[in-house]
Amino acid sequence: QQSMAVRQQQEQEEALVVDNLMGCVVEISSDHSPTYDNDDEEVPTATPTKQSTPSGEKMLLTDNGNGHNDHQIELHDAGNTTIPPPLDSRSYIQETLSFLWTILKYDGETNRILRLAIPFTFSAIIGTMTDLITLAIISRHLGTDSMIAYAMVDVIVGISSSFTGGVVEALSSLGSMAYGAENYELLGQYVQTSCIGYVLGEIPFAFVWGMTIGKIMLLMGFDETVAVLAQDYVFVQVAQNMMGGISEAVLDFLEVVEKEKYANFM
Repeated sequence: QQSMAVRQQQEQEEALVVDNLMGCVVEISSDHSPTYDNDDEEVPTATPTKQSTPSGEKMLLTDNGNGHNDHQIELHDAGNTTIPPPLDSRSYIQETLSFLWTILKYDGETNRILRLAIPFTFSAIIGTMTDLITLAIISRHLGTDSMIAYAMVDVIVGISSSFTGGVVEALSSLGSMAYGAENYELLGQYVQTSCIGYVLGEIPFAFVWGMTIGKIMLLMGFDETVAVLAQDYVFVQVAQNMMGGISEAVLDFLEVVEKEKYANFM
């Protein structure tokens, strides 16, 4: 009962506070509202005026009250600004096709791209076909064990070649900047540094693969014959990768100096 009495008292106090606030709002609104003695007296309204500005025309709504300051609200005219109508599906498809045609149409830039893309494509195809022919010859004349050893050593040793090949890949970016700046001496230094760095990076891996390739082949489930063949062939593969890295550095150099056709024939 005491809690209910306390709650009722709180509700009464809150209602009293709300009534006081409503009374204050009514008094403020009545003090600031204009009074008119005659019912026929015209109530002042906002008068629109137009002004010209350098950026276009704007509308001004002027509030003409009794003795009060004029309040102007700017309404900017849109002028020449037009809102495009919503596109239907057919118009959207037409605009999309038109945009694609501007990209795919044959022009000077397309011709320049094709002049580079076609030789590179044929070079990649010939390289892949050469690898397949090499595997077929080894399998035909040396046996499947030799083919397995050749393929696995190429894959495993290629891990280290990809790691050290970053030195050669950097030549394309740095060499292009040096050639664009006409600093040909710096470009030559980049080529030499890439070749030497690649060879020096391959030498430690050659000893690592020479001591571990046989064990790796056995751990992968191949027989003793394949492990012995891989052990005999690993140094040949490392030497081949060294020559391939140097060749790639030279080819990147030829591409930088705009001799890419000669590079693809090589």
